[in-house]
Amino acid sequence: MKKKYLFKVATWATLLLTSSFALAVESDCANPIEIQIIDTPVTMKFCEIPAARGVMIGDDNGPSDEKPGPARNFSKFHMGQFEVTQLQFKTVMGYEPWKNSDGSLKSGVQEGDDAPAVYVTQQDAKNFASSLNILDGSATYRLPTEAEWEYAARGIENQNADYYWGNEIDGNYAYYQEKVHGQTVYASSVTSCPQPVVNDLLPGYCANDYGLMHMLGNVWEWTADIYVSSYAKAPTDGHRAVTGSGHSRVIRGGSWRSKAASYLRSANRSSVVELDGNQDDLGFRLVRVVSK
Repeated sequence: MKKKYLFKVATWATLLLTSSFALAVESDCANPIEIQIIDTPVTMKFCEIPAARGVMIGDDNGPSDEKPGPARNFSKFHMGQFEVTQLQFKTVMGYEPWKNSDGSLKSGVQEGDDAPAVYVTQQDAKNFASSLNILDGSATYRLPTEAEWEYAARGIENQNADYYWGNEIDGNYAYYQEKVHGQTVYASSVTSCPQPVVNDLLPGYCANDYGLMHMLGNVWEWTADIYVSSYAKAPTDGHRAVTGSGHSRVIRGGSWRSKAASYLRSANRSSVVELDGNQDDLGFRLVRVVSK
C-alpha cells in the first residue's frame, strides 16, 4: 500500500490517494484504488475494470433501443465500488441536494452517511467529479459512459445474461420494489445487502465479479450520454460518450422504486431530462482514469 499526498487547494476538500495492487478481501476489488479526503475519515474506493475488445452493448432480445450496434473497445479503467454517498457528496461539495431549504429531508429520502446521494442533477454529478479533478491531478474523474456502465455492470461470469448473477431476478442481489411486506422502503446503504441474506452468505453477495455494489437496483445512476433511440451510430470507443443536441440523458440500473424486474436488466435503458434531479431514486457513481 503506497500513499501519495496531493497538493492543497482552496476548496472544500483535499485528497490523499492510496493505491493497492493486490486482491483486497475486504472490497472484492481487483487492484483497488482508494482516495481519502485529508483531515476527514471520508474515502472513496474504485475497482479495476479490465481492458476488452469487441464487446457488444445491448440485448438482441430487448426493445428496439437496446439492439446492439458496433462492438465496443475498452482500455482498463476504474469504477466506483459504490454509489456516491451523502457523506462523500456533502464533504466535497458543501451542500445537500436531498434536503429542503429549511434543512428537512425531501420526500423519499433515508438520511445516512452511507446512503446514496439523491436528488442530484447530472450537473451536480459533473461538478462533484470536477472537484475531484482539481484535487487529484494524477487522474480524471467523470461520469461513466453508457457503454462503460453496462460493460462494468455485466461482470465476468454472466456477461450475456439479463443480470450479473443470471437470467432470473433474485432479491438477494438487488434492492427493488418500494414496498416489501407492505412496508415502504427507500434507498439503502451503499454497503448493505438486501435481507434476508440466504444461507449466511457474507457481505459481498450483492457485488458483481468486479466488486461493484448495487449496479442493479437501489438507485438509478447517471451516465454521461445523451439518449438516442439506436446504437447504430455509437462510437466503437467505449470511453466516448454519445453527444448531441438532445436534452435527455441516459440513466441506468433501476432503483428501489422499480416495480418490474425488467428495469434492473443490465441492458435496460432509461432517460431523464438533463437538469431534472428531483428524484429520490437517482444518484451516480464515477469512473477514474489515470491521466496520460
